Amino acid sequence: MKYSIKIINYKFKIQRNKSEDGFIALMSAIIIAAVLMVVVFSVSFSGFMTRFNILDDEYKTRSFSLAEAYADEAILELAKLWVVDPAFSGTSTITVSATDYYSYETVGTEYVIKAHSVVQKATTNIRVTIDKTTFTTTDREEVPSL
Repeated sequence: MKYSIKIINYKFKIQRNKSEDGFIALMSAIIIAAVLMVVVFSVSFSGFMTRFNILDDEYKTRSFSLAEAYADEAILELAKLWVVDPAFSGTSTITVSATDYYSYETVGTEYVIKAHSVVQKATTNIRVTIDKTTFTTTDREEVPSL
């Protein structure tokens, strides 16, 4: 701000330059508006990303449920084959869709079932091991790849 000093009747009088009135108010308004825009943008962006994280979690849950269902279907199929031939021993792969499949194989006294499911790029691979005679599950785990 520019000031000018005038001497009138032996008194000092300080006068402000009228062309700079409101400069501080204008700068304050600009800074406050910029800070508010940053806050609104960051809150909006985090909400937007949270939506996609929840959606990815939903896809993974669906993929996991499908893989579990395929493993249960394979156990049912093995039980049907066992009723016909208790000494059944073999390997088979059943394709459910372009991305989903399950397979089973005989390994010693156990059947190993592998189920794979994909829902919107959320992939689940499950390996289930069951006893050949009692059909009890001895191991059930999600694995990185089959």
